[in-house]
Amino acid sequence: MGQLVAIVQGGTTQYELDLPDTPIELNFQFQDLGNPLASKSPYTFNFNLPPSRNNVQFFSYYYDYNVTLGTFKAQTKTSVQLYSEGILLMQGILQLHKADAQGFQVNVLQELAELFQGVRNLSFEELFITEAGTIDTDLDHALTWTNITNSWSTGNDITTGSVGDGVIVYPLSDWGQSSVFNQNEDTGNGFVFAVTNGVPSGIGTSTGSGALEARNFKPAIRIQYLIDYIFKRVGINYESTFFDSEEFKKIYMFLASETERVTSRATYGFRVGIPSAQTITAANAGIYQQLNFTVESTSPFYDPDGLMSGGTFTVPFDGSYLFTFRLIVAVQTVTSFASYNTYCRILVDGEAVYFTNYVPCDPSETMVCDYQVFVNLTASSQVKVEFSHTNTFDSVTVIPTNSTGTTFWHLLMYDATEGFVDVSANFPDISVDEWLRAIFEKFNIVLVTKPTDPSIVYAEPWANWWSAGTTRKDFTNKVDADSILIEPTTRFQVKEYTFEDGEGDDFLNKYYQHRHQKTFGRYVYDNDKDFVTGKEKSSDIFQPLRLRKVFQNMQGTGESLVPNVLLPAFWDWHDGSDASIYHKETVSCKPVIAYYLGLQNIGNGHTFNFGGSNYATYPYFTEYNTVGVTTSTKSLQWGYSYPDNLEAPFVGNGDTPGITNKYLFNTYWLRMFNELYSEESRVMSCKLDVSTIDVYNLQFNDLLYIEGAYWRIVSLSNFTLENSTLANAQLIKVIDAPAVTIQQDCNLIVDSFNTDGTVNFIDSTGATATATEQCCTANGFIWSESNTECFYRPGSNSTGSHPNAPAPGINQPTPGNTNGVLPGAPGTETITSIFSFKNSKPIIGGTYELKLYATTTGASSVNATTNDGISAFEVPMDTIMYITYDVTMIEIDGSAASVGEASNFTARTSIANTRDLASNSPTVRRVGGSPTVINTEKDSGVTASIDTSTAQRIAGADASYSVACTGQANVTAQWLITAKVQILQIQGKAAQTETEAYYNLTGNVKIHVNDSSNTALDFNG
Repeated sequence: MGQLVAIVQGGTTQYELDLPDTPIELNFQFQDLGNPLASKSPYTFNFNLPPSRNNVQFFSYYYDYNVTLGTFKAQTKTSVQLYSEGILLMQGILQLHKADAQGFQVNVLQELAELFQGVRNLSFEELFITEAGTIDTDLDHALTWTNITNSWSTGNDITTGSVGDGVIVYPLSDWGQSSVFNQNEDTGNGFVFAVTNGVPSGIGTSTGSGALEARNFKPAIRIQYLIDYIFKRVGINYESTFFDSEEFKKIYMFLASETERVTSRATYGFRVGIPSAQTITAANAGIYQQLNFTVESTSPFYDPDGLMSGGTFTVPFDGSYLFTFRLIVAVQTVTSFASYNTYCRILVDGEAVYFTNYVPCDPSETMVCDYQVFVNLTASSQVKVEFSHTNTFDSVTVIPTNSTGTTFWHLLMYDATEGFVDVSANFPDISVDEWLRAIFEKFNIVLVTKPTDPSIVYAEPWANWWSAGTTRKDFTNKVDADSILIEPTTRFQVKEYTFEDGEGDDFLNKYYQHRHQKTFGRYVYDNDKDFVTGKEKSSDIFQPLRLRKVFQNMQGTGESLVPNVLLPAFWDWHDGSDASIYHKETVSCKPVIAYYLGLQNIGNGHTFNFGGSNYATYPYFTEYNTVGVTTSTKSLQWGYSYPDNLEAPFVGNGDTPGITNKYLFNTYWLRMFNELYSEESRVMSCKLDVSTIDVYNLQFNDLLYIEGAYWRIVSLSNFTLENSTLANAQLIKVIDAPAVTIQQDCNLIVDSFNTDGTVNFIDSTGATATATEQCCTANGFIWSESNTECFYRPGSNSTGSHPNAPAPGINQPTPGNTNGVLPGAPGTETITSIFSFKNSKPIIGGTYELKLYATTTGASSVNATTNDGISAFEVPMDTIMYITYDVTMIEIDGSAASVGEASNFTARTSIANTRDLASNSPTVRRVGGSPTVINTEKDSGVTASIDTSTAQRIAGADASYSVACTGQANVTAQWLITAKVQILQIQGKAAQTETEAYYNLTGNVKIHVNDSSNTALDFNG
């Protein structure tokens, strides 16, 4: 039997509604296979409630418009709990759709739906309006140098509401604004940031004449805080290992991206009081004592901007400030009726700067002493108020409040050029639900609840959640076998899924978009199935983050004196109409997200001047989650585009290629596509005989065993509380698809990147694999037909104009290196370094280790293999390898065996694939012949040896080597070999990608084709 319990709107009273006689059907859906980018509410059901007296009263006679009894409002959410057989099956939100004399048509959504419904079409400014109708100003803060520089340490909290350390950080970004270096300080065109030895610059140097001012900065907000704020706003509790991770907390969104400068407001001021009476004795007459103005929140006091702390006012910005003070003063025990005077004075940073006029007082009365002070103050100064009197006979007390009045300190008004950053007014002009969906989309976040704890929403990336499902349940007997329908996932797929951000109007994005007809970082999943059509596209509310070096001149050419410095650029070149051809101008930008990796060294002995102080570090924001990009680095771009600033130390990291393949699609979406849309994927539609207990304990990532295979449930519909009918189910087969293989025409995995621009692939076993055109282009890289190689950048001397190719002037890789990062072996990591001697070509050195196994049954040799069955290991061209084998062999069976006897020995050998003359092709050979045994420990009579064989298809090609194990006749033995490989590789012939053919790239220049009548014209010959 079912029970539907409603919570009275605006209260906690529970009200059990009468259910209809017909069964209530529930629908559960985790994922829409046909629309993987959509967010779903897992639990929904629609039904009609009967017009019982109980229900009519609860809905306040809603169908009778002449009756106004009750408090039910159709526009207000009603929380409900659904029980079946006494078990809480779900919590949700009830919505009334229609009411008449026949009953009430209602819909119940699982509470998770309220997350998006509660913020639908809500602007960010509206998000920060409290239930009381006031603006939440906790994020606001003064735009001062102190706050800007303090924000760079994420252990600081610069907000007035103390929302948390590191929530607001100020990037050093070039927004195209003017600075004091320009004729017009507040509007007009700005100079490009530049750093030149001995010359003032627009970024700020020790000379200071070209330094930025605080108003040129805009804040960034930690998106984890924003997600948390939204959940709290709609009243949903959530848990997320992903959102709470230190890595995710490094991701920030830039604010005020649509305006030239931040939107500020005047401070709301303060009015503060003292918590208790303060007495100055007669003995201390004439001595000033600080008044403890620490009461900030109880009426009539306030301090919404957090200007006061511990009785001290921190000046938010330079300006003139008008204060008023009222002190309620009395002599508690009167021994002398002689009049006395009271005084106040202002202390700024410990120094008395202003003394008020005296107020004469009568000791027989409670006095109201009013003072007014107008004083010029500088930002960050600490201001206190002190009190004194001249009564040498009796103690004088300052009373907090009585019938005469209240003691207070009031900031009445101020005059300053700066203001408080109104954070809620600096968010992008998009709705909160659009923003939240876009963030969840980037990281493929799934939102689920557990029936065992329906009050908590769990938010995790799909791949994490999918992998976490390890509970196995046998559902074979719950399936109606006659209802089973198996089909491929073809009808749920579309031909093309495009993942990309929106276009940016800034110079770097516009240039890329115009040149390549796509946005930076786009990834297209091109479905190779024959029977699929249609297209899907991700949200485009964000734009790609683009970083730019700081050059020595306004034109932005030549080398940078501070190559460590990479800054977000949000400007466009001015059109030159006022002769300011090298000036920049502010443009409105879409929101941008980035990792904040803390303060990093400016380098080369340079400093930047911020607020009059020189800094040797700057706040580094980037698309990457590490300083120095490696193959394990994550990027916030959807897919691969030729990276910005590849040669910069913080990208290339000095001795690594600076390339990663862990883009958003590969990291958070690829495995889901492989699970749902591969050739092995299957969908089962069937009817399930499930009980309330089954549904209560069911999680969408449970492994359900049905007829010899494991499945996961996608949707469950028409489930009735009375279990009167079978429920309809849709399930997806669990195939444990790889998380890193793009399964189309490619089953290889990107492994690493070489400094010569080539990409290394491995197969599913971890073995080195030859790159293919399909795998190269599917990952967004460049395929060279002539070199039959996959490139992430052109090789030496290349001038290609491919969308992923470097622009002119970007350093090319060292010529002559055909395999810059030495290939390792399955399950190994090759550690490499580059060096050179005398005037020779550079040499790359590296090491790796192999674990090999073999079983011999006689005196014939057997090749040792890795755990994955691989027995041949690569010897690249122009390479020499020095290999040390540590060998253990033990006899386990055979007519001639002494079971348990063993042989342990160490052997060394050398293999080369080199040329004897520079003009010849490399040829593989064993250097010095068979391996040399350098140490042996064995039982008497045991025979064991190894040898190394080589193979090469043709001179000038890569070669391979194998390790052969030889035992003795009629003995079965097991072998374990640890091979430690040291490699040296002299660079060979340079690799070069093909260039594309272009003509007439400039639209306003004529092109003349074959003006000579007797000359042949070759196109791309």
